[in-house]
Amino acid sequence: MCLITLRNGYMFKNSDKDTMIHPSIKTDSTIAVYLRRSQEKDPQSGEEETLAHHRQQLEAYIERHGLTNVTFFNEISSAESIADRLVFTSLLERIKHIEFDAVLVVHADRISRGSQQEAGYIQDIFKDTGTILITPDKVYDYNNESDLLMSEFQSVIA
Repeated sequence: MCLITLRNGYMFKNSDKDTMIHPSIKTDSTIAVYLRRSQEKDPQSGEEETLAHHRQQLEAYIERHGLTNVTFFNEISSAESIADRLVFTSLLERIKHIEFDAVLVVHADRISRGSQQEAGYIQDIFKDTGTILITPDKVYDYNNESDLLMSEFQSVIA
């Protein structure tokens, strides 16, 4: 018997590698993993964050969910503007061309730091392409109004 629990509004099966992240995400979906480390200290943790630590967290998530078609994007930047984040700019272009079903990040603010205008621009790209944003704690589908509002709220306090 397989138990089903609800978390963040999505169903999760309690088994090894068949956990449903989102109805549109399968184990062979194309997933971009974006790792960004600020050159400054992380205000949430109070200590220097590292790409290696984030990578370990996300690799564990990938393994737990049996994701098999994953591409990593690593960036070290404290730039506030998208234009100054070259790896992320490249990833956004690939998202626009619908090369990925989802983007996995350690926290939603990894992609949305900067101005509210840029955050809206990023959300629009995700919404227009149907790209899902995944964090270990929450799945954001920008075509879902409650996810969009939650993301906007979080970007204001980030």
